[in-house]
Amino acid sequence: MTKDITNNNLVNWLTEFETINNVSLKVKTKKKQTAGYVVQDCYRCHHNTRRWSPSKDPQRKLKVNPSARVKNTNCPFQMIVKIDVKGQCYVDVEWEHNHSVETLEASNFRDLSFECIEKVNKLYESGHTPSTARQQYLKELRATCSDELTYQKKKADRSVTPRKRNFSHLYSKSGEEKIDGKGPLMFEKLEEKLQDYMTSCPGATVNLTCDQASFFSRREGTPDTITCPFVCRTLIKVYASENVGETIR
Repeated sequence: MTKDITNNNLVNWLTEFETINNVSLKVKTKKKQTAGYVVQDCYRCHHNTRRWSPSKDPQRKLKVNPSARVKNTNCPFQMIVKIDVKGQCYVDVEWEHNHSVETLEASNFRDLSFECIEKVNKLYESGHTPSTARQQYLKELRATCSDELTYQKKKADRSVTPRKRNFSHLYSKSGEEKIDGKGPLMFEKLEEKLQDYMTSCPGATVNLTCDQASFFSRREGTPDTITCPFVCRTLIKVYASENVGETIR
């Protein structure tokens, strides 16, 4: 029982708890406010995904492949946090993990932090691709570490360093946000941008097909071409040819 944890600083306290104990907490149940309590939350370990079935038994998977990475161990850990109307906070922790919380592997499944996602998105805004963004990210991370062990710890922690597939996923999401969608909506937004380009450049003509967009403009009587292939679903930029030297976003 304590008065140090309030409804206002509960989120910060949970974040600190996760960092100190190298775990990630998920809401298991959240009760509505009552006459006696303003907060009644129950948290579970992130190694309990609640998608348990005999076919996904981690012990069976590890028996077949001892080096397999297993997230769902049906971890029995839980923590109940209650704050009453008088401001008293009650924390009941059942600290019973069925997996390690002290190895580098333990931090490999943590959620991406907001700071981490924001940093990656800034790299994409500056023109990086997933591969070059990851290289730059690791380069900057190493520069902040005083030794190799600290670097490896931060690199293994997913809340600090995204995995390769996370870089690709964030790249796709940033692209969808830039063009306001994907699929048919992406082409509609692209067509709007082409129309804006034609308005600002009256001498240009546009030929838009399903697999590429071509811009034709004239400079001193010589036709220059800008071609944008968008075979992939995410379009970040329309790259101009060397002669024209323009980029349409």
